[in-house]
Amino acid sequence: MLAGELPVLAGSEAPSLVTVAQALLCPGRSASVEADPTIISIDDLWSRPGSGAPTAIAAATKAAEAGGATFVSIRSIERSGARIWQPALAEALRTGGLPRGLLVACLTGDPEHEEIAALPNPIHLIEVEGALTESAYLAGPALLSPPNLDLETLALADTPPELAQANRLLATLGFKPPLDLGLRIARIYVEAVALIGDEGVARTMVDRIARRMAETVGLQTP
Repeated sequence: MLAGELPVLAGSEAPSLVTVAQALLCPGRSASVEADPTIISIDDLWSRPGSGAPTAIAAATKAAEAGGATFVSIRSIERSGARIWQPALAEALRTGGLPRGLLVACLTGDPEHEEIAALPNPIHLIEVEGALTESAYLAGPALLSPPNLDLETLALADTPPELAQANRLLATLGFKPPLDLGLRIARIYVEAVALIGDEGVARTMVDRIARRMAETVGLQTP
């Protein structure tokens, strides 16, 4: 998400995973939006159709511009015109049209819905099942609230890492992604190295992600 990727989460535990992510990454700096049929274009995410009133996403974007990270979840996207606004939002996040600290995840209750099937590849569609232990409901109230919860938001470097650092990874993938996909892989890699602090771990993780993304668009990977 720091790399501007826009995951689409499905499965019974997707809402709970988002709750944990919001608490750990951006405590007190998160928003949830329920999609509906009035949300068609990307502009509808920032101002309510008809009234023009700013939305929770608009407020989160403004907060991210001021520094730090904010987390936005857009839920039930299959109820909206997701095939129109989701690709536009994904491009804006990836290309720097929106603040780097604006972390956005989409949720769907029906991954087989025609609106989800119409989203362009490659998307990060993740089925969230078995991510939380059965006793999470007992640990949650204690671990996801003060004083055990660190109330510091995710720290971001002043400037994004240089994408040229990813050339070594791209050259050893064993396949040649198209330019746009190569740029996405590069940004995921440099953000992973900066966040994890271990180039070897980041390379292994991003190599797997890159192969899955390539296979989604029909590329042959070794």
